[in-house]
Amino acid sequence: DVRRSAAADAALLKLLARGIAGLQVPGFLVGRSGEGPQALVRADLVGAVDEFCARLFEELDYAREANNIERFTALYAEGGVFASEIPAPGVRVPGIWRGLCSRRVLVMEWVDGDRLVSTAPNGCAIVLDEDAPLVRIGLKATLLQLLETGVMHTDPHGGNLL
Repeated sequence: DVRRSAAADAALLKLLARGIAGLQVPGFLVGRSGEGPQALVRADLVGAVDEFCARLFEELDYAREANNIERFTALYAEGGVFASEIPAPGVRVPGIWRGLCSRRVLVMEWVDGDRLVSTAPNGCAIVLDEDAPLVRIGLKATLLQLLETGVMHTDPHGGNLL
C-alpha cells in the first residue's frame, strides 16, 4: 500500500529532521564567533517536513485530485472563467471518469499529444519556432495561475504539457 509506505517514510523524515534540528556547532563555523554553540540549521526543519508530508498525502488522495482537476478545468479550459485570456487554442484538460475514481484510483481521459521540446543536432533541448505559440500559451496560463487565481498546476512535466 503506497499510503502505508509513505507514512513510514514520513515518520523517518520527521525523525531525521528532529535529529538535525537538534545539532549544534561552534558559533564561528556559522559566522557567529563569540556567541557560543549555534543550531546547525536555523530553519524550521521539522515544520518543513510536516508541510511536505501533508502535501504528499493530499496528492495521494485521488478523489481530492479529481476535484482539483475539475476546478482547474472550470478556470482555464474551454468555457472556463479565464479561458478567454489564454491565447488560442487554449488549455485542454483531460476529463475525469468519476464513476471509476476513488480515494485510491484516478481515471482520466487519454489525450494524444506531441512533445513540445525537440532535440537539436548537438543534443540540446530546443523549442522549434513553430512551437513558440504553445510556449506563449504556457506562460500566459502559468501567470494567470500565479497572479490571478492562485490555483496552480504544480506538476508541469512534459507528459502534462502536450
